[in-house]
Amino acid sequence: MKPKQRKELTKNVMLYLIKDCNKRGIKLNRKKLMKLMFLIDWYDVEKQKLRKKPLLGNEWLIYYY
Repeated sequence: MKPKQRKELTKNVMLYLIKDCNKRGIKLNRKKLMKLMFLIDWYDVEKQKLRKKPLLGNEWLIYYY
């Protein structure tokens, strides 16, 4: 996937998540948004496992605190 397409797709997914969470009354902060984006990128619902390759192809920094 080209970088411009990936950037646009990521933006659309984030906007969808924000809109959907607001509609459902879920308070969304940066930490929750990043966790949801990570799961969308790596989690396979059908197999209920993490994928070997990411769906969107974004880079993730995982902090331990």
